[in-house]
Amino acid sequence: MKSHTIIKWFLWILAGATIVSFILPAFPGSSSLVLQVPTRLLLGWYRHLGTVPENLGPTWQGMAAGATLAVATTLALHLMLTSINRLILNASQPWKWRWSFSIMVLSLVLFATTCASVGIVHHSVWVMKNPLSYDASKGILTRAISNARQLATAVSLYQEDHAGKAPDRLEALENNDILEKGSLFRLNTIETLYQPPTVWVYLKPPDGSQNPALPIFASPFPIDHGKYVVAFLDRSYQTMDAAQYEAALQRWREASGSTQ
Repeated sequence: MKSHTIIKWFLWILAGATIVSFILPAFPGSSSLVLQVPTRLLLGWYRHLGTVPENLGPTWQGMAAGATLAVATTLALHLMLTSINRLILNASQPWKWRWSFSIMVLSLVLFATTCASVGIVHHSVWVMKNPLSYDASKGILTRAISNARQLATAVSLYQEDHAGKAPDRLEALENNDILEKGSLFRLNTIETLYQPPTVWVYLKPPDGSQNPALPIFASPFPIDHGKYVVAFLDRSYQTMDAAQYEAALQRWREASGSTQ
C-alpha cells in the first residue's frame, strides 16, 4: 500500500472520530467504553485546551527567565560538545553552532513526546478504571448530588456549633472534626467525562441565615443533560436548567450582598 493511501485512510478515520466525539454526548446512553476511550484519547486535548488559557498567567519576568535559561543551556551544550569534539575525538572539522542547536531542539521534542506518552498512558488507565466511565448518565449525577448534600449537611452542623455563622473556608469543616480528615477533597471535587475535574462553588450564607431557599453549593457547569446541581441550606438539592440556576444565584447575591 502506497504511503499517500495510508495517509488518506488515516485522515478519514481521524475525521470520523472527530465527528463522533462531538455528536456522541448528545445521545442518551452513549457511555459505551468502546467509544469513549478512543475518542477521549484522540480529542481529549481539544476539550481541555478550552479551559487552559484562563488558568495561564504569563509574565515578562517568566518569559525572560525561560529565554535566558534556554540560551544558557544551548551555550553550555555547545561548549561541552566543542570540547569533546576537539579534545576527545580529535576531529579535524570544528563543531558548528547549528549542530548544537539541532541537538537542543531534538532534546526538547523528545522531552515533550515523553510527557505526552506518559499522559496518554495515565489517561487510558484512568478512563478504564474510573467507575464513572461505565454509567455516565447515572453515576456522575448520583455522585455529585450525594457529595453536595454531604457538604451542605456539614456546613449546617458547623452553623449549629458556631451560633449560625458559616465557615469562611471549607477546610474548617475538617479542622472542627465535622468531616473526616482527607474527605473534603473527595466531596468537593466534581468529575465528569467531558470536563476536567473542578470544585463546587461555595456560596457562603449570611451569618445567622436559615432561609431554606438560599443555595449553598452549586455546580459550576451542567452535570447531566444541561442540568446544574444546587444544594440548599435545608440540606435539600435541585437539578436546574440555566434560568433556574441563575435565579437561585441571584437570591444568594441579594441575601449576601455579593456581586459574585
